[in-house]
Amino acid sequence: MGPYLDVVIFLVIISVYSLVITHFIPKRYYSVSNILIALGSIAYGLVFGLSLRDMAMGLHAAGKSLVIVAGILLLIAIVLSLAYLIPPLKNLMSDGPSKRGSKNEALHELLVRVPFGTALSEEIIFRGVLLGMLLHDVSRFQAIIASALAFGLWHVIPTLQTVRANDAFKDLIGDKKRHHTLSILVTVLVTGMAGIVFAWLRLFADNLIAPWLVHTFINGFAIGNAYIWFFIEKLRQTEGQKT
Repeated sequence: MGPYLDVVIFLVIISVYSLVITHFIPKRYYSVSNILIALGSIAYGLVFGLSLRDMAMGLHAAGKSLVIVAGILLLIAIVLSLAYLIPPLKNLMSDGPSKRGSKNEALHELLVRVPFGTALSEEIIFRGVLLGMLLHDVSRFQAIIASALAFGLWHVIPTLQTVRANDAFKDLIGDKKRHHTLSILVTVLVTGMAGIVFAWLRLFADNLIAPWLVHTFINGFAIGNAYIWFFIEKLRQTEGQKT
């Protein structure tokens, strides 16, 4: 197989999958589907000559990863907490659960969907398999940037679906065309930057533990806070109705 062809085929596969899971697979199968595509990605990597070590699989350097993660998580918690002091950002991050929220669903998101259906699956696909393949063909810097860009573009389709239901984002941005354009740009920029950080963590720690835990914490912290604000607001409304 020619240079880069294994990467191109892999990118086509995960791009088609992103479209399929967004539009054709019921939400209740999201985590299972993502885990299956992650396992399929590992098999793809093995078929095209990658070892498990090439894909950063395993527990080697786990202690180093945990030390790195502890410091990063503290910084992220401070930044995200401060973001809730800014009303537009607070409304943006708190709006989503109002369309779906229940305590059982919150627990499912925080304990299953975020850590395994999203974070672990995406780390295997992008920092494990894709980055592993790129490192065989290009420099480390180019591999990080390319995998981060792919990670950013991966989020475009599901983000468009999400922002259509986010009233806070609509209020913040205004007209529909600008709303969609800006949401795409912000998505690619933010998730692309996150992809750079996750890729660096993977290479520095020499495994997927560090990026997986940080990825889980970022998504889980934001969702957890959103649900907390949502349930507080519901409690206030209930108390107001009683009085």
